[in-house]
Amino acid sequence: MNTDSPWYQPPPRPTNPPSPPAPPAPTMVDLVIDGRPTQAHSTWTILEACRSIGIDTPTLCYLENLTPV
Repeated sequence: MNTDSPWYQPPPRPTNPPSPPAPPAPTMVDLVIDGRPTQAHSTWTILEACRSIGIDTPTLCYLENLTPV
């Protein structure tokens, strides 16, 4: 198709582009930590699940702003 033609006009751009789909809600996982049943998000680590119920676990190399290697 020749776009240099004086009769060709591209279609107008949409005024409201579609929004991205919402991320799925994380599912809950049943855990038993130190004999205490609890629930945690499936995206949490064991350390995060322990902290959510008040169990303090000593760590040497865990920083929340670092990604796993």
